[in-house]
Amino acid sequence: PETIRLRYQDLDQNFHENTFTGIVSRVIQHELDHLQGKLFIDYLPAAKKLLINKRLSEIAEKGRPSIGIIL
Repeated sequence: PETIRLRYQDLDQNFHENTFTGIVSRVIQHELDHLQGKLFIDYLPAAKKLLINKRLSEIAEKGRPSIGIIL
């Protein structure tokens, strides 16, 4: 979503609730996905995953692709 409302607790155990929009909203959602073990590729359609599977395997083996990935 373009806009999210987030309730969170700081290090002093105080609760806060804020609304975030735009790129900040996307970054928060992206990082929360990581905490839940999700990667951007988990949201790709199956056909797109098949197209990039070879390159993803190459990255897993070598730590980098031999050429750029086009999504």
